[in-house]
Amino acid sequence: FNEVANRLEKLEVISQESIKSLFKETQKALGIKGKEFFMPIRLVLTHSEHGIELYNIIDILGKKEFACGYEFGLKTMEIINAVQKGNK
Repeated sequence: FNEVANRLEKLEVISQESIKSLFKETQKALGIKGKEFFMPIRLVLTHSEHGIELYNIIDILGKKEFACGYEFGLKTMEIINAVQKGNK
């Protein structure tokens, strides 16, 4: 997750094309493809498994809002996981 955020931070221009390229490069670098790559990002940003293309979401949000949403989403997921572990 952090790899995507770090690479996005370095992009000079945020557009659907630059984000698609960033995703392809990151997938290749991490050796992760398809749902394994996209689903965690989608869940962290939107709290939903389905919706509009991530490229569109990130393009609309921009760097700053992506970073805020991403950080909030990660913290939310950590809290949910901690609560679930406590209930077992």
